[in-house]
Amino acid sequence: MQKLAILFCLISTPALAASEWDCLFTDLHSQPGGTAHATIRIEGKKLEWIVDGFDVPGSGNQVPASSFSYTVLEDNDFGLVAVSPRMKIDKDAGPIIGSGTIALDKKNGQFRSGTVLTNGVHDNLNGTCKVK
Repeated sequence: MQKLAILFCLISTPALAASEWDCLFTDLHSQPGGTAHATIRIEGKKLEWIVDGFDVPGSGNQVPASSFSYTVLEDNDFGLVAVSPRMKIDKDAGPIIGSGTIALDKKNGQFRSGTVLTNGVHDNLNGTCKVK
């Protein structure tokens, strides 16, 4: 009976193979017209969101290259959901607590990123990704 239970667990657990996705996105808080590039790197339960530096159109500002870590909650053949805690003390607003989320539709490459924070819900990034 114990061997059967172990076999069932192996069959019902999805394989989490490492993968990389090449993404183009629009920062929904920036001025319209610009896209930027990022890489999603998934290894087991860890997702790295690696953003190339980019210019914010019409503002003269630049966003530097950066990387963010997320924990994968669900990863299967058709989609992925990962979250990252966000906690900071803002000098004006006080404590801001919440999480960032990345959702990726693996069938059509659509992805979205946003945050749910104590100061509101923010729809941050929208774009498309393809497997590298």
